[in-house]
Amino acid sequence: MELAYINTVKDRLKTGGQADANLLEIDGKMVGYYPIVTNQMCLQCHGAKETDINTPTFKKINALYPLDKAISYKVNQVRGLWVVEMNKN
Repeated sequence: MELAYINTVKDRLKTGGQADANLLEIDGKMVGYYPIVTNQMCLQCHGAKETDINTPTFKKINALYPLDKAISYKVNQVRGLWVVEMNKN
């Protein structure tokens, strides 16, 4: 269900829509899907190496996360979802 909602949000953003949260009742629980969408601040670590991420930051990210591939994002792209689940009562 999470992947389906991520794809829905991506489609909305492509057509100029909003990345709204979605609240559902599933098996007696309330489940909220809250999209994580990039903004300019995110790009300081997840943007383009040449233009968004400064050299000292890029070196530190590589030192701490040598296999990290979470770069080259642009503003208004979906990075994932926060999923919050609570009992209904």
